Amino acid sequence: MRQERPRAGGTALLACGLLAMVLSAPAATPLKNPKRLINQNPVDLSPLFHWWTNRSGERPLRAWVHITGAIVWTNSWGWVVNARVEGDGTGKTGATAQTSKAGERKIILENPPRGEQGEFLSLKRRLAALEAQHQTLDSQVAEAQRQVKAIADQQKGSRQHHSRHLAQKAASWKQTETQAKEQLKPLDKQIGEVNGKLAAFPDREHYSVDCLALDTSQEVGRVHLYDHGAVLK
Repeated sequence: MRQERPRAGGTALLACGLLAMVLSAPAATPLKNPKRLINQNPVDLSPLFHWWTNRSGERPLRAWVHITGAIVWTNSWGWVVNARVEGDGTGKTGATAQTSKAGERKIILENPPRGEQGEFLSLKRRLAALEAQHQTLDSQVAEAQRQVKAIADQQKGSRQHHSRHLAQKAASWKQTETQAKEQLKPLDKQIGEVNGKLAAFPDREHYSVDCLALDTSQEVGRVHLYDHGAVLK
């Protein structure tokens, strides 16, 4: 069977910048990969994509439905999904299908979009690594600021030769702070870019299905079968 946390040291300007990136990112959509292969036959979903965008005229490719939901497990056919199915399909949706909760039922998705799932998991790993680096640099900035403040307190009333030594230590810590902040700038940009890409998925924490698939009008073990089709580049 196959199957953000807030970061310390951020500024208001940075927060606004990241928010702008997320807001300008593409929303989740099933309109991906119009060229598919179904039973070795090429299919072009471009007419359906065009209709989906403006909803004008008669809907083409009515056997293709919109499927959203969470992967429950995998089997030799593909993914078993707790799914919401929108669209006409073949009209043979399987009266025996079991509803798991309001509007959802288990379906099998043949030839699922594993490439898209892999991209999502890669983005999540990338984000975790970037945020770990960010947290390390945030800690460096915080420690440098703490040391500079502690040195400033020591300098009050200290003798001249001690004061000179403390000033050198303070300068060193300020340099550490400056260097860490400089490293944070490109890191913040990268985190914003990854967050923007994750915003194109319906759930940015866990991968879930959001695609168009063909209603095959078949069942496997009393579970209705849909076919995403192999993606053609």
